[in-house]
Amino acid sequence: MKKVTFLLAAILVLGVSNIVKAQDGDTDKASHSFGVQINPTALVDIEGVEAFTLEPVVGAEAGAQPFSFDGVTNDAHWLNYTSVKDAENETRSITAKLSYNGTSLPAGMTIVLTPKAAKNGGKGNKGTVNETAIDLDQDAEVGHTIVSGIGSCYTGDGTEVGVNLVYSLKLNEDDFGTIEADTYTATVTYTISDN
Repeated sequence: MKKVTFLLAAILVLGVSNIVKAQDGDTDKASHSFGVQINPTALVDIEGVEAFTLEPVVGAEAGAQPFSFDGVTNDAHWLNYTSVKDAENETRSITAKLSYNGTSLPAGMTIVLTPKAAKNGGKGNKGTVNETAIDLDQDAEVGHTIVSGIGSCYTGDGTEVGVNLVYSLKLNEDDFGTIEADTYTATVTYTISDN
């Protein structure tokens, strides 16, 4: 009986040994490779009030300049953006382009955009905001650059993050004779693009 038990044990050990050796590459480890693909991303959005009206205060004194543009502003819009750059395009920029829906604003008035960078929100290389007052010109072919040097980043989503878009009106005294009472409707389009 001892011989049978020993012989049976020897067969089991040899059988298990052959099974282990039959694995890939005669090893006790296995591996496989995989890739990680990050696609370039460029997204832009405007948060806040959808539409608004800039309406100058009209004076009541005969012979005086009839408009006061002081304090005629709107700062209820925030530009949010997300960017993941690729090796070929190191940075991106955002431009603002003005267009009119129908009658254009008279030469006696200009729409002014003053972008202001938010103090907080988001991560990464959010670029540099041009915080100077920009006279929006509908004849500008590529628009006005408001953010440059954008890398991989995100600003946060919603108001109080990203870029505050402050709109105002400016009176062009030399062209005052072009001003007519009317309702003028304009659109500002923001575009993020590779440099």
